Amino acid sequence: MFILGIDIGYSNLKLAHGQATAPEPYIWTCPSGAAPVEDSVLSSGRSQRGHHVLVNGRIWVVGHSQHGLVTTSQRSLNNDYTETDAYRALFHLALLRTGADHVDRVVTGLPVSECLEHGRIQNLEEMLAGTHEVAEGMRISVGEVKVVPQPGGSLILASRRRELSQFIETGFVSVIDPGFFSTDWLTLDGGRIVESLSGTNMRAVSVVLQRAAELIRQSEGSRPPLEMLEDAVRNEKPTILVAGHHFDYRPLLATAAQEVGVASMSEITQNLRVETRRLDMVIVTGGGAAIYRQILETVLPKTRIEVLDNPVMANATGFWLAGH
Repeated sequence: MFILGIDIGYSNLKLAHGQATAPEPYIWTCPSGAAPVEDSVLSSGRSQRGHHVLVNGRIWVVGHSQHGLVTTSQRSLNNDYTETDAYRALFHLALLRTGADHVDRVVTGLPVSECLEHGRIQNLEEMLAGTHEVAEGMRISVGEVKVVPQPGGSLILASRRRELSQFIETGFVSVIDPGFFSTDWLTLDGGRIVESLSGTNMRAVSVVLQRAAELIRQSEGSRPPLEMLEDAVRNEKPTILVAGHHFDYRPLLATAAQEVGVASMSEITQNLRVETRRLDMVIVTGGGAAIYRQILETVLPKTRIEVLDNPVMANATGFWLAGH
């Protein structure tokens, strides 16, 4: 059985795929920039390099960073992301990258709040199943589709580590996933998900970058595009070009992360207070894991904080495991 675990984020596409009998999946990631090819051209008129896929009869260029994607299309940052052609384009790229003509099972995630909305899971499962024309003359079929809460992939991956699985099975544990658009958390008590103590908020990485851009404007008199900061953080660049000089944005990014992250984590931990009981462990995953770990250690000084290895890929890898 061939399984594809796929995490289609606003900033990055992450996938893990392979036969169910494989000891580990093949993992791959790329930026989530996506636009119709006619909307994405360089000033010279040449089409931009990237992966080309077909969506509803139109060719899309996908896999660029938003900063590197010259496009007239508006980037989508909303709760209807899964219903956009950009999302479909990234899904088609994921199918292409598997090299398979049939995928037996696809597992992906939705924000926790959307999983609780009637019909959201069923609509996405129906959209992703079936046969997809991913390129001219190329069709790839998908059998079964399973949709789980976004941090669920990391929860499954964490459960493979013996020292963490003991906490998950018997303790009061939360898995927190700060993504680009939203921060999601799942809380478990004795291995069972507690819906009333799980949720989504909008204080995520995009808000950190917006605040950092504003702090840079106040300092340097020029506001860098959010996509430029996003690209610099993704590629661990120490500086960006601001007002004609190379500027080390990292101290102001740290300030922004502290401001936004404390508010986000305070909202989550307020939600998690159950009488006088403390969380036994918080597992941090996703693209914002490194930023939020330090904040959680301040907000929850007596709780064990664990960051998963390769947190950016953790959900996709866990989704692959969930497909078994």
